[in-house]
Amino acid sequence: MSWSLIATGAGYLFGNIPFVKTHFSVIILGIIVVTLLPSFVAFIKSMTRAKA
Repeated sequence: MSWSLIATGAGYLFGNIPFVKTHFSVIILGIIVVTLLPSFVAFIKSMTRAKA
């Protein structure tokens, strides 16, 4: 329960920053890329090991 309050509060605080308001879609895309990056790295490593 505490994590949901922290996440909601952080979203409210960061959402009121003017930079975040104007670049919201870029920030969301950045979060998605950073989140998916380890999966892509692991996939590429497994593909190179399978070829060797």
